[in-house]
Parts: sequence; structure tokens; C-alpha cells
Amino acid sequence: MKRTGIFVLSFFSTLCLVACSNTEAEPDTSVEPTEAENDFISEQYELGDILLSDGSIVKAADMTAIDNSNVPIAVIGGFKEDGRAIGIGVHRSESPLQWASDNSAGYAANFTDTACTQKSEFEFSGDQDGVDNWEVICAQDSEDTADAAKNYPAFHFVNTYAETYNLPGDLASGWYMPSIAELSDIYQNREAVNTSLQKIYEIDEQAAMDGLGTNWYWSSSQAGTEDDYAWFVHYFNGYAGECPKNFTNVHALAIREF
Repeated sequence: MKRTGIFVLSFFSTLCLVACSNTEAEPDTSVEPTEAENDFISEQYELGDILLSDGSIVKAADMTAIDNSNVPIAVIGGFKEDGRAIGIGVHRSESPLQWASDNSAGYAANFTDTACTQKSEFEFSGDQDGVDNWEVICAQDSEDTADAAKNYPAFHFVNTYAETYNLPGDLASGWYMPSIAELSDIYQNREAVNTSLQKIYEIDEQAAMDGLGTNWYWSSSQAGTEDDYAWFVHYFNGYAGECPKNFTNVHALAIREF
């Protein structure tokens, strides 16, 4: 019944798209950051900030040109509870990709440690942070993850994101597919994100996608109901749903902590 429902949703979505002064002591850098210091970290960024490859920040309103030696690499699209910012890679997958191919072991596997259930429209229980979800999948399916391009195409896009777009230094690692909670947060912040992405695109169409659009996007979260389903968000209306991992109408986004 659920499989029928997802294709009905796809058809409906297609129709919709057509229609539509105290001196303080110096901090001890040898210890872990305190909660207050993490709050300060979040104050470095605001939603919609454009991050360049040298680590500098530009506001969309201040961007007038793109230096090919210092290109935009991410837009701030949310914040974690500890203050870390979530940067969205400025490129989505060029085409829809399967979460897992139907010939892979992962298609019918339940990656329990990444599973989520929906509590309300934008609230989920279970795993909230997608930063280590690929490691969970690799630990459970070491054979098929060795050929992610074939067996886990959406994850392969994310895993090779930095290589594809020639990101230097520290930016060459740390990219991952968002959890369903993170993906829903980004949707709620989409207006600020879209303003920045569209500004980059206006200057150079090759430098970024033209906003998040109304695409379906995969999360890295296992469905809480069926082993062969994973969570996605439809950015047309923010609908979060579960669909078969081999579904071919869903794009991928790469995100990173900053």
C-alpha cells in the first residue's frame, strides 16, 4: 500500500510543479570548548552567509563578483544545538540518484542506528545528526559500500563532493548527507539559503545551483517502518516521507559542519 502511495505522491507533485569593561583571563586553549564558547561559535555565522574557499564570509548583498581562486563553497543553512553551523554545498547532484540500488545488500537492510520516526511536521525522534551515518552503513555493509558509485549512488555524490568541486585543505573532508532532522531544518531556512544561492548563480551559473528549488532530497536516515525505505523531504512543500531506497526521483545535497 505504501509503495502505491509514494508513486501517487510523485504524480501529484508533478502536477503541482506544473501548476505552480571587565578584564577577563585569557582562555585556556588546552581544554575542550565550554558551552558558552560554542555559543560564540554560532555567532560567527548567520543564516544565508556565503562561505568562500579561503574561509571568509560574504553576505549575498555584498557579493558583486566571483574570484576563481576563492570561490563560494557553502551557504549557512542551519545550526546544531551546540552552536556549530551547517553549511550546504552550493551544488546539488546533477540528476536524481538512488539511496541504494535494489541489487545491494543495503537496499533491504535496516540501518537501525540511523533510523528516525516523525513526531510532528518538522520534528523527529531517533538519530538527529547525519555526520556519521555513512560510517554506520559501511560498518554494516562493508562489501557493497566499497563500490558506492554502483550500490549507494546518492552517498557517492556526497562522499566525492569535495573531489568533484576541487575543494582544498580542510574542505576536502567532512561532507555528509543530512539526517532527516537536518534536512527539514534546511527546508525551514530555505528563503535565506535561496537568496544566497541565487545571487551566486546570477553572477556565474557554473558556480552554484539556482536555489534549492522544489526537488525531492534524500536524507541519510533509515525509515522507521520498512527496511527498504529511507526518509526524504520534498522541497515543494516541506513534506517529509519515506520511500523505497531505489526510488529514482530524488536528488542529493552535501552538507558540512563549520
